[in-house]
Formats: sequence, C-alpha cells, structure tokens
Amino acid sequence: MAIRDKIGALCAWLPIVERSTPETLGTVHGARFDYRAGAYEMRLAGIAGTATMGREAAKESWLRAARRRIAQADNECAGHVAAAGNPKVCQRCGVHIDDLRPDVDAGGQS
Repeated sequence: MAIRDKIGALCAWLPIVERSTPETLGTVHGARFDYRAGAYEMRLAGIAGTATMGREAAKESWLRAARRRIAQADNECAGHVAAAGNPKVCQRCGVHIDDLRPDVDAGGQS
C-alpha cells in the first residue's frame, strides 16, 4: 500500500475513533486492546497508542499518534498536487485539503 493510501485511510479512521467507545472500536472496527506491563495499548491501522490510565486513555493516545503520523506525512510532502480521481486529495501524500485547514472553535475563531 502506498504512503498516500495509508495516510488517506488514517484520515478516514480519525472521526470513527473520535466518536467511538473502546468497546465499539474493538468489537465493530477490529481495534486490538492489550494490557501489558502496567499499560493499556490500542492498535488499529498500523498505529499504536499506550496509556496507564485505561482503554479510553489508550484511545486518546492512538488519536495523538495518528495525527502526528498524518502531520509527518504532510511535512515530508514536497508540495501538494491534486489527485486525478479526487482534486481535494494530494496525489503525493494522500492528505485531504480539509485536514490542512485550521480548526475553528464554536465562536467562529481559529
């Protein structure tokens, strides 16, 4: 699988993981949760997140790790080029244009 495909898939997982409970992620989406050496670990889509405070904390750690990987791919991209099949996705790194926009809080400020 090309890096752009992996990053695209990772971007698609973010909203699913954000709105799902650890139980749902494990039973419905195939996330793997383990407890070893005093730490909880969540594995999904080639990314792992670990925490000592429980499965929910491991999920949050996974989200941070996934966002770091997406940002790393974005920083390593020599320049975004629109993909032929979807002009909103970079052909080189797979990042969606909406992921490049700054977050806007509830007050409309960024």
